[in-house]
Order: sequence, then structure tokens, then C-alpha cells
Amino acid sequence: MTESDDRVGVTAPPHDALREQAFDLKRLRVERGNKSYNAIKKRAVHLFGIEASLPPSTQSAAFNGKYVGLDKLMWLVRTLMSWDEYGDECDPPEYRDDRLTIWRTRWAAITESRTLPPLGPRKRIDSADHRTKQAENGNRPLDDKEKVHQRPTGYSTVQPYPAGTLWEFSYKKTGFTQVEELVLYAEPNGSTITDDHLPNEITAQALWRMWVTEYADSYHERWPDLYRPGEVHISWFVTRPTIDGIFEGAPHVRDWRTLPGVMDDFPMASVQEDFLTHYTHPVNAETKEPLNWLRLRVLDLGWNSSAANKGGFIQEATGWKPSPLQPTVDVRALGAAAGLYVTPLKK
Repeated sequence: MTESDDRVGVTAPPHDALREQAFDLKRLRVERGNKSYNAIKKRAVHLFGIEASLPPSTQSAAFNGKYVGLDKLMWLVRTLMSWDEYGDECDPPEYRDDRLTIWRTRWAAITESRTLPPLGPRKRIDSADHRTKQAENGNRPLDDKEKVHQRPTGYSTVQPYPAGTLWEFSYKKTGFTQVEELVLYAEPNGSTITDDHLPNEITAQALWRMWVTEYADSYHERWPDLYRPGEVHISWFVTRPTIDGIFEGAPHVRDWRTLPGVMDDFPMASVQEDFLTHYTHPVNAETKEPLNWLRLRVLDLGWNSSAANKGGFIQEATGWKPSPLQPTVDVRALGAAAGLYVTPLKK
């Protein structure tokens, strides 16, 4: 289908959340001048900067009922709204504009439904046999083996916070209060090699090979008592889903700058600071429940035609991302599990 073919009228209303979102996106596009993919892409960069990447592949996915991230969806909706009903340019809605609330709410529901685990299989119990055993046993206490078999199976009721959860916290110096969605951003040591490359120049697998060759044993060689061969330190940061506005070290993890010998010449720089150095402990904006750092969402990073995230080649090549505040990763074990190149152990 050509781009011009894709600019068509709206079809019948959809019956599920993703199709409903696609339907509303198509309708909004038609109402705002039915702009081409290239026009939308250029307008987004003009309005929001180069990080607002909306390649035709991403737009096509959104318009055709495929799942896209919140950042992409918000950029797309705000860009479409930057044309009026006559197709003329106008100011886009601000990030917190009330008109965007319905889009965020629906996206959060879609995301939550994608991440909920399926119900486990139920063990079939023969009712007659069960009643017979009950009669035989009477009210005698169950032994340990029977207790184990009678424990219900299922899933924990404690899950990561849903996307779109808002947190309230204040800047300690001024008392200024903010309400933001917060996420965790992971940066394994050396993964910033992506700063010198673009996805159309080098694949995620090639970057992986470069990275493990240089960094697989670098921490072990310098701090053999702290890191095993193959272990790479992971730095953690607290930020927004758009990776802007807030970017502070995560609490309850070791800052690499505090490792022995790193900042000996700059003792003040070796003092560990983190999010809680500057801000109060976040609480849920609705329930006032204190934030559990281990339930924060870890930001997905990519290295492909629609994403060029710093360090994104790791998740792109392996399909893996760290658990919240995970201190290290064994790159040899990770690479082997993903069928990728790993450096041989040094003797």
C-alpha cells in the first residue's frame, strides 16, 4: 500500500482497545488535513526535536492497530493536533493538556492488559473422591505433605506499577512539588558506545560484539574482589518515560564513582548522591502510598529503524533488560543464553 493509498476515510468503529485507538488516530488524521507520513514526521521533528522520531513504519503501526509506546503515541497525537480543522498549522497541545488524558488512559489500559499474566491451569478435583477423603479424615490436622498439596497456586498480587502511574514529590531546596510518571533507566557500563553510531550504520549484534570484547572483564580486572569475570556494573537512574526533565541517580544502588580509586583526586565527586538527595520520597498522587523502587517500570531501550537509544543494542540483540536496581549483569551468561558472541574466559 502506498502512502497516498493509506490516506483514506475512516472505517467502521472497532471493537477492542487497540483497534479503537487506531480508529481514533485515523479520524484525527483525516480531521486535521489527512497529512502524509513524511509531513507528520517532519512536523514532529520541527515541534519536539530530533528525539521525536516518527518514521513511517511507526506511524503505520499506530494507524493500523499495532502497539506503540506512550512517547510515540503522544508525539503522534500532539503532532496531528498541531494542524487545525482546515489543515493549517497551529500550536500543539502541551504535554499535560486535558485533551491528551483520554489517549494516555487508554494506552495505560492497553499496556496493562498486555502485561497481565495468564491465569494458571486449574487442577481438576474429583468431587466424589474429595468428599470421601474429607469423611475419612474428619477434622484431624493435615500433615506437612497434605498442607503443601492444598496450597493454592497462582500469581503474586504485587506487580510492577502500571504505565501512567503518577507520583508526587517535592524539590527539597525550594519545596516545589511535582507530579510525574517515573521510570527506571538502566545503563550497563560501556553501553554508551552507541554515542558514536547510528542504527543504519551498525547492527545491534555488531555493537554487542564490540561491547563484550572491551568490557566483559574490565571490572573484574580492576576490582577482582568486587566483580567476577564477565560481570559488568549497571548504573541506574530515575527519569520520566521521555528521558527528560528529571534524570537523577537511583537510590539504594552503588554509584560507580564510589568504587575504590575512581575519584581519589576528586573526593567531593565520590560522595554518592541520588534522587532522594534532591527530592522527597515520592508518593502515589492518588493513594499517597510511598513508592516502592522495585516496582517501578524499567524503560525499554531499542536499536532499530525507529529507536536509537543509548545502550539500546543490548535489549535489541538479546531481548533482555535488567530487573529494577539489578547491580550487575554477567555478559557471558547473557550472551550465551541469547546465542550471541561471548569472549573466552581469560586464564
